[in-house]
Formats: sequence, C-alpha cells, structure tokens
Amino acid sequence: FWNSTSKLQPQLVSTHTMTTNPTSGMTLEAIRSVPLFASFDDATAGELRGLLQPRQAPAGTRLFRAGDAGDAMYLIESGRVRLTVTDLGGKEITLAELAQGDYFGEMAIIDGKERSADATVSEDARLEVLSREDFLSFTRTNPKVMFEVLSATIARLRRTDKMLQQSASRNVNEEE
Repeated sequence: FWNSTSKLQPQLVSTHTMTTNPTSGMTLEAIRSVPLFASFDDATAGELRGLLQPRQAPAGTRLFRAGDAGDAMYLIESGRVRLTVTDLGGKEITLAELAQGDYFGEMAIIDGKERSADATVSEDARLEVLSREDFLSFTRTNPKVMFEVLSATIARLRRTDKMLQQSASRNVNEEE
C-alpha cells in the first residue's frame, strides 16, 4: 500500500515505519553486486541508481503481505528480510531469508499481479525501492534487463519446485 504523498512512501501494516531519503546512496559497485545488475556498465548502473528510493526499516517491519498490490521491487543494501507464505493449515512457511545484495518483489512488478508472499524485515535494513512504473520504463530503454529478471525469476521458480518436490516426498514417506 502506498499513500498519496509519494508513489514510494509505503503505508506499512505493522507498527514500525520506514524512513525515506530523497536519493539513493547505493554505489555503482553495490548495484552491480546484485546478480541481476552485475553486467551493467557505469551509465546503465547510474541510470538505475537515479530511479532507486532508499528506505530504512527496523526489524519487525512488514513490507507487504501476500495479496497486496505489486508496485515495487526491493534491493537489500544491508539487513535481512524474510519471505513467507501461510499454508492452508495456517502454518507459516519461510521461502527465503534474504540479505545484502539480494532482491525481491520482481515477480509482481513484471506481471502487475498481487504479491505472492509476505515480506518482513528480520534485521534492521536499508533497502532501495524501484517502483513498477520506473522499472518498466527502465526496461524499455534497457531490454537486456528484462531478460535478466526473467532468467532470475525462472531460477527461483526452479528452486521452489525442488523445495516442493522434497516436501511432497517427505509427506508421502510420513504417511507410509
């Protein structure tokens, strides 16, 4: 959820808040340390840096919930973020514990659909936020980026498939 004062000023669902600074402090090297952007030259990395909005978020901050609008992706400059889903039995399942150099939220900004998981800051974090609007504009002028995002998303989907296969195998063995 974003409020009307800024397209990137989140209204969080927790009691914690994130603070905003007007420009990204991420270095070009830090941007390239994100595997998604590793191949960027200085000009391309600089263009991306100009689109990022920095956020500070204390531990416990809920960034978004499954079902929320997918209007931004996040890069983790420092700290940790946990991605979770809740199964049909109400049990929380951790999909990933992400740290510096990781990113998340890319699925929703590609397809514009709702968030597929919850994201909660598990250790005070400095995040860089890229809005869906800016991301789509950026990929129009840098089409190679979309290929990189799709490749990374497919790799994550394959890891999730393996996790599900292992879980299903354990469930079958438990029933025997």
